[in-house]
Amino acid sequence: MTSTTPARKTAAALAAGGVLVVALCAAPPASAAGLTCDWTGAGGDGLWSNAANWANCADAAPGDADLLRFGADAVPTATTNDLDGVSFAGVEFGVGGYSVSGAQLRTEGLVVHGPTTLQVNVLLPVAAGETVHDIAAPLTVPIPWSIEFDQELATVATLQLSGGATLDARLTGSGEQLRIVGDGVLEARGLFYPGALDLAGAARVRCGGVECGGPAGEVTITDAAGLEFTADTEFARAVVVGPGSGYSLDAAGHAVDLQAPVQLAGPAAVRGGADATPLLFSGGVAIDDHELTIHGAAAVPLFAQLSSFLDGSLRVGSDGIPGSILIEEEQLNHNGRTIASGTGSAIIADDAFALGPNPAPGGTLVEEGATLGTNSVITIAEDIELVGASAVATLASGASLTLTHAEFSGGVAIQTRAAASSFVVQDLTGLDDSTVTLSSAGADAPIIFDEDGSSAYTGTTVALSGAVQLNRDLAIPGDFRIVDAAVTTAKTAPDDLHDQIADTSAVTLEGDAGLLVINDNERIGSLAGPTGRVHIVDVDSGLTIAGSATTVYDGDLLGDGQLYHEGSGTLQLGGTWTQSAVDSRLAVEAGTVIANGWMPFTETTVFGTLGGTGTLGAIIIDGGTISPGTSPGCLASEGSVSGSGTFVIEIGGPDPCSASDRLAALSQDLGDVQWSVSLTGGFQPAVGDEFVVLTTTGGGDPLPTTQTTANGTTFDVVWDGNDVILRVVSVPGQDAPVTPPTGGGGTGSGVLASSGSDSGWLFGSALAAASVIAAGALLALRSRRRA
Repeated sequence: MTSTTPARKTAAALAAGGVLVVALCAAPPASAAGLTCDWTGAGGDGLWSNAANWANCADAAPGDADLLRFGADAVPTATTNDLDGVSFAGVEFGVGGYSVSGAQLRTEGLVVHGPTTLQVNVLLPVAAGETVHDIAAPLTVPIPWSIEFDQELATVATLQLSGGATLDARLTGSGEQLRIVGDGVLEARGLFYPGALDLAGAARVRCGGVECGGPAGEVTITDAAGLEFTADTEFARAVVVGPGSGYSLDAAGHAVDLQAPVQLAGPAAVRGGADATPLLFSGGVAIDDHELTIHGAAAVPLFAQLSSFLDGSLRVGSDGIPGSILIEEEQLNHNGRTIASGTGSAIIADDAFALGPNPAPGGTLVEEGATLGTNSVITIAEDIELVGASAVATLASGASLTLTHAEFSGGVAIQTRAAASSFVVQDLTGLDDSTVTLSSAGADAPIIFDEDGSSAYTGTTVALSGAVQLNRDLAIPGDFRIVDAAVTTAKTAPDDLHDQIADTSAVTLEGDAGLLVINDNERIGSLAGPTGRVHIVDVDSGLTIAGSATTVYDGDLLGDGQLYHEGSGTLQLGGTWTQSAVDSRLAVEAGTVIANGWMPFTETTVFGTLGGTGTLGAIIIDGGTISPGTSPGCLASEGSVSGSGTFVIEIGGPDPCSASDRLAALSQDLGDVQWSVSLTGGFQPAVGDEFVVLTTTGGGDPLPTTQTTANGTTFDVVWDGNDVILRVVSVPGQDAPVTPPTGGGGTGSGVLASSGSDSGWLFGSALAAASVIAAGALLALRSRRRA
């Protein structure tokens, strides 16, 4: 113990009759009985027990209740507390560079205004009320030393961390309440303080692993203060957060398990871990009527409770910072709103009641590219609002999500992200004309439009990948783009025309793997696309094109069903129709079909107009028009061409296919067909020119005698047993030729007849002889000109 000098006895005597005053301030003053001792280091040895190292200390070393001040210009700054057992009123480090070693430092007040290192155990007693320790510069108490609080009942110890100061120390001792305030950081090398912790202002407390301590008093976090975790941690203290303006709890990417309850006392935000190591609310989280914002990954595990009042809300992700929360089973008390916002943000609901047991409109909002998904088999009965290209998805193999009611705007993505999962869409309503995008993980992970639901939206549906099943009328109410997905309509009664795809839908196949499977009878507005396949499954199935658009579909057709074109538009077919196509049929009921593909098994009935340069099966003209080529060109039939209607031929030169139209068939039965010829490109044939417009390999019935004209040019329609020939018999501006006798199905021969004198007979005989000679010359000319 320090000896008592005469000066110290005088100071004590003066204090004996005085009044002891305790002030609650950042730097506790010395007691009336103590002295203010200033370190000079003049003794040169750095020992606190050497009176020569002190000024204003009554020519002695400091004693109980003295205030110690370490200021500028003192040397040495490395000091040793060898005053074992002395309790100081306060210790102040006014400038940086000091260090203390030696015995325990016991002081009722600690002030640090310059960087300081205390290589001793620091004991901070609190006898009454609140004691504030002002740390305004970095203070380090390295392991194995610590700061120990020794508090009487109902007292409060406060660490005022100001000026961005960092306190690097282990905290221990006894006490009911420790406040950490200001704008500095406590690097807790051990958070073993047993009482309640109150974090306020902008103060931050950091700990990780075992340094966070075990079960102890509750942590209350308000303002911009926060508890940060520097390593994987099991945190056993209960936490009350809010109102807060920063991250009240910050896992900073680590695996942190909050094993005791977390409760909101105001709006607050937390930052979780990584997807594989989320922040766990194992003790449950009670939102009450406040809002909890989560950035990073968090989870409410099995048997933990997520609870909220109707006015409370859980927000996941915000302001471009993604967040996610996994809500597992037994969540029965979350009655408030749930919001996921931003690309990369997700609500993962693995319980049917994860989003609330009492469904209410607007209860869950998924916006700006966020995702609502599941790893489990659940039905979400709550109304879901999807905004700004957000997604709903299955996330794991074996998962199944049934979405009962959902409204969207700004687009929505419906997804199965894992194999062997499924997504069932019931009521889906669009609030604008934005797009619905379907992405499936494969054939065993279908997206199913349930037969008991409805699709009420006007935008385009895009099937990107995998498998999509349409099990209800108007499953696709608007235009439909199929990229690399296999889309299947449900099998229904074969005699009915169904509406699983809207009658007005413009259907486009874009990807090489795109497939539309028609199991029933569907009517659409148009069919287009550069690739893909349309499979019309069987003879009871059919696809009807009903619109007025002009489209090109160069993908393939397959199956032995029926393709109808009943709209006023034009459909150009450029692919093949060969696979399982023996009984397939193409019906051109109205409008125009340009058949440029290879479809040799497809019987075609023509009520409208048929053209193109491809190959079909038998062609039956039923009041319609057949016009080979695409101005001009050659069309082929692997069967017979028959029926009644109009056969349109364009002639622009002597070369078939490149300049003039032609149809090649197995046989013909066109006795009731009207022939219509047009001359194109300024071409003008000469009398006697012949153009083969139909060729057969199997012949056909004779054609009736007939003529047709084009721009004043007259053609005989001649059947020679194998071909139909258009023979020019008159041209405007040229004399009409003498018509020779013809055989087969051609026109009859005319002979000039006369009665009267012999001279008339002789003239007639001479004229007849001249006619025979001219006819021979004309036949020779026609033989040369025949195309």
